[in-house]
Amino acid sequence: MANTSARSPGTAVNDTSFGALAWDDPNNIKVSDDVSATVDGNVVDERARIVNADGTIGTTDKSIADDWSSSYAYVSYGSSTDLWGETWTAADINDANFGFALAIFDRAFDIPQDSNYLKGTNFGFSISEGSTINGILVEVKRKVAGPNFFTKVAYVDHMRITVYYTEASSYNPAFAHRRLLL
Repeated sequence: MANTSARSPGTAVNDTSFGALAWDDPNNIKVSDDVSATVDGNVVDERARIVNADGTIGTTDKSIADDWSSSYAYVSYGSSTDLWGETWTAADINDANFGFALAIFDRAFDIPQDSNYLKGTNFGFSISEGSTINGILVEVKRKVAGPNFFTKVAYVDHMRITVYYTEASSYNPAFAHRRLLL
């Protein structure tokens, strides 16, 4: 099985199709440099979903119920064998709209609420047509920090995706008889 190695998004946005809290500076998730996209909140994951080639956000949720760490760490969603409830072609993965969307839940006692999606797309994959997609691993470098339990900020420094696949066979039976004739 081959893999694409981890790729970073070329496009990052605050997607308002879900939640009420906006992510500040979403473009900061494109590289790992400890400069982050942020949203206010004492947080846990609310939604962690794949973005399909047509730009729609998938329905399979991979959110993790644990509290976010107070120091930066990559957290994994999916795996080398996880297809996120979808059927994929190489063209789907190569599409500029393919990506990942993350929303958090702010557990503040006064007004608990969800964030918008922090969405990364345009990963620049170029998997050869006819390859079989075996799994999708998303990794998000994140932390939560603040002076106390009630005043916290969620930080996402980087988002990356690795796609695991089996190369299309180069054997073409239409040409096999020519080799025998030569």
